Amino acid sequence: MADKNDRPLTPADRRKQKREAKEAKARERRIRARQGDRRLFPKVSKKAATAFVAVVAVLFVLSVFWRLGPGSQAPRVQGTDAPAVAKKGATMIYKSGSYTVGTNLDAGQYKFLAAGGQTAAVSVDGGEAASFTTQCWLELSDGQKVEVSGATFASGDDISATDAQEVEGTGIYKVGTDCPAARYAVTSDGSGDASYAVLDSDAPGSEPAASGSVDGSTEVQVADGQYLELKGCVATVLG
Repeated sequence: MADKNDRPLTPADRRKQKREAKEAKARERRIRARQGDRRLFPKVSKKAATAFVAVVAVLFVLSVFWRLGPGSQAPRVQGTDAPAVAKKGATMIYKSGSYTVGTNLDAGQYKFLAAGGQTAAVSVDGGEAASFTTQCWLELSDGQKVEVSGATFASGDDISATDAQEVEGTGIYKVGTDCPAARYAVTSDGSGDASYAVLDSDAPGSEPAASGSVDGSTEVQVADGQYLELKGCVATVLG
């Protein structure tokens, strides 16, 4: 008798075999998925990837504008040495170099700070340079050409007042901003010839209201808005 398993497959048998094979593959995929044999991330189309990159780029640009826009606390340009404590708002810190007032520098008063304790210099329109080892102030007008070496500087409008009880070195200090209006004891710092001057203006070559050499100790009175110029001196507020 012929074995019934040797009989030819009918179309129904073939359909059944295909269905059973398909179900077996489906079961195998489910088992692998439960065992962790599956993709961690689905395959992303090129179109979707391009759209994602575009969205990230837009968000980055918006974040930059937000940080640098009005009301931002970060300086727009930061030098290696900040010349003073800045008020709230964007502060422009300028480095050593050549400037033309009204072109790449606004007119106004500026505070200069010697970088790293070295001797710095500021020259206006090729005139005699003002040299200092600490700081100085200078009012600049449109059209002037300024040469700055060894210093950073910022607009006086961005400088906050401090209550320093002592200032020293060679430089010019603005009374009411760098130090309080008071009576000071001025002494030599031992670096060489020592002198002081009380100025009513920060203009180079302006006539001092009071001045003198320092040998030992000298008392000096200054008022708000004046400038105390020191050369090799220490000025301490008298109690």
